Amino acid sequence: MRARLLLGLLRLISRLPLRVVHSLGAGLGWLLYRFPNNLRRVAGINLKIAFPDLDEPARRRLLRATLIESGKTLTEIGVMWFRPLDKVRGLVREIHGEEHFLELQARGKGVIALTPHLGQWELMGLITPEYMPMTSLYRPMRMAELEGPITAARERAGNRLQPTTVQGVKEVYAALRRGELVGILPDQDPKDEGGAFVPFFGVDAYTMTFVCRLAIRSGVGVLVGYAERLPKGRGYRLIAHAVDPAINDGPLENSLAVMNQAVEACIREAPAQYQWIYKRWKRRPDGEPPIY
Repeated sequence: MRARLLLGLLRLISRLPLRVVHSLGAGLGWLLYRFPNNLRRVAGINLKIAFPDLDEPARRRLLRATLIESGKTLTEIGVMWFRPLDKVRGLVREIHGEEHFLELQARGKGVIALTPHLGQWELMGLITPEYMPMTSLYRPMRMAELEGPITAARERAGNRLQPTTVQGVKEVYAALRRGELVGILPDQDPKDEGGAFVPFFGVDAYTMTFVCRLAIRSGVGVLVGYAERLPKGRGYRLIAHAVDPAINDGPLENSLAVMNQAVEACIREAPAQYQWIYKRWKRRPDGEPPIY
C-alpha cells in the first residue's frame, strides 16, 4: 500500500511544471531549516567539516540553501522517473565539458563516468546513453515493491542497471571491454571490505575502492559530471570534467585521492546542491570518536 501511494504521488508530481515542483521542494526544505530535525543537524555538521573557514552567518545561509536544494531533489524525483523521456531531456538547457566526453569516446576503449550526489544525479543516467551504451551499478531499493517500476524508469533511456553484487561487477568489467560507458556514484559508504579511509574536504572519509581498482585495471579514461539545477525552474546545466589520468596509475591510495579531489572540486562549484544530509563521515578510523 505504501509503495503504491508513493508511486502515485510521484507520478502526480511528474505532471506538474518544473517550477512548481521546485517550489514544493523549496517549501519542504524551508521547513527542514526552520524546525529542529536530524537532517538539519547532519547537514550542519557536514558543512562545518567541509567549509571550516566560513563564518557562522555564511554557514547558516549555506545550510538554508542546502536544505532547500535537498527538498527540490526529493520532489523532482517524480519528474526524472515518470515524465516522458523526451520532455525530461528537454529540460537540459546547457552542456559544459562535452568535449571531454567526446574525446574519450573517440578512443573506443570505454569510459568511467563518476556522478556524485550533486544536483540531480538521476538525470545523468537519462542523458548519457544518448552518447554511447551505458551500464551503471546501483543499490537495490529497500522497498521491494518499488524495485520493478523504478528500475524500469531508470532504464528507459537505455542505461542498463546492475546490482552491487559479484555478477554486477562482472557485467561492469564486460561493458568496459566492449568499449561502453560505466556509470558509478562514487561517494556512497561502501561495505566493510570495499573501502579505505581517504581525505575528503580534509577529513578522512570511508571511500569505495572499486572505482579506482576498475580505473587502474582497465586503463580507460574517467570523467566526473553532474546536473546542476538552474534557478526558477528553468531546467538543468550538465557539467563534465576530465579526471586527472593519475587515477589510472596507482598505487590505490593515490588513485583514491585523485578521485575524491575530483568529486570535491565539483561540489565546490555548486556547494548548496550537494547531498549534505548524508552522513558521509559516519564511519571513523579505529580510535576516533563519532562525528554525528
